[in-house]
Amino acid sequence: MGLNYDILIADVYKPDNGGLGITLEGTVDIENGEEVRPHHYIRALLRDGLIGKEGTLKSGDELLEVPEI
Repeated sequence: MGLNYDILIADVYKPDNGGLGITLEGTVDIENGEEVRPHHYIRALLRDGLIGKEGTLKSGDELLEVPEI
């Protein structure tokens, strides 16, 4: 990834009756006419939402992994 990136780990648990307060955007690289390497970014977040209150992640951050629980 290089020296210009920080990798942050945020443990956030979504309540059953609510959202995270973020909007995601997805992109994908095209090589030889095939879609490869999808990327997911935080497009926007609500300051009063779960992610905004937690404070680690911000708009423009790329999500590298979202594990299922």
